[in-house]
Amino acid sequence: MDYEKISFYEEILKQYRIMYADKDVPLSYFEIWTGQCCTLRCRDCCHLIPKVKQRIYDIEALIEDYTRVADVCDIECLSIVGGEPFTHPELAKLLRSVKDNQRIKSAKIITNGTIKPNPDIIAALKELKGKFEVHVDGYRINEKKAFDFFELLENEGIPVQLSNYKAWKWKRLDPPDGVTFTPEQTKRNFEYCWDKKCVSLAEGILHSCFRGIVSEEVYGLPMNDYEDIRINSYDDPIELRARIATAIHRNMYKEYCLKCSGMSRYNYDEVEPGIQMTTR
Repeated sequence: MDYEKISFYEEILKQYRIMYADKDVPLSYFEIWTGQCCTLRCRDCCHLIPKVKQRIYDIEALIEDYTRVADVCDIECLSIVGGEPFTHPELAKLLRSVKDNQRIKSAKIITNGTIKPNPDIIAALKELKGKFEVHVDGYRINEKKAFDFFELLENEGIPVQLSNYKAWKWKRLDPPDGVTFTPEQTKRNFEYCWDKKCVSLAEGILHSCFRGIVSEEVYGLPMNDYEDIRINSYDDPIELRARIATAIHRNMYKEYCLKCSGMSRYNYDEVEPGIQMTTR
């Protein structure tokens, strides 16, 4: 990270220690990862799951971590994602913790619908009625399973939506030919990117975008103390609020943006959702 960015972050960190001394940081969207396991290997996966080591996160640590964030932030919507969240054997425990957390106003889970939920998960989803919705993404490869999943939940009275791959396109986020964008190009990509509001938490580290979770493993872009917040490193809630607010500041691109084309109208590289990789 260059000196200009460090100086910028140090200045706004000072400001945020004052601004958030006695109020919560607003988060319109807060995404928590259950792990990095998926039943599909989508070539253009924005989470880059096919390119990272498959693993499931500890559920108790995950609940503790997102609760810590919820205690200092005003969260409009919490989203449970993966990988594929239904691969987690303790998903029902996470769902019930969301139900019991009064700081969470609304929540959803995003799934590809390839894993039939067990009775305990069905029961947990029913308990969340009025606060929770399931989003099922159907692709060419999983079209029937996604529809069966949708129909099962609908018949159980669980709020559910089904997205069909024929109705929309994905943006390809990997840069062409594996290039690293210049700071000037990255600033432009970041300025118009919709996903800079996609605050994401994985293994105790909060990022302003899900790409920050895996960019070190995939691209070798190291994390830093301004953009990747280890939430258990700060006992003082004022300092934690200031650090989170700094990390999600929308006027400065993140280091992991150097390897992302951005989710914006200026990224014209669109592809059919869910195309599968043919090699491992």
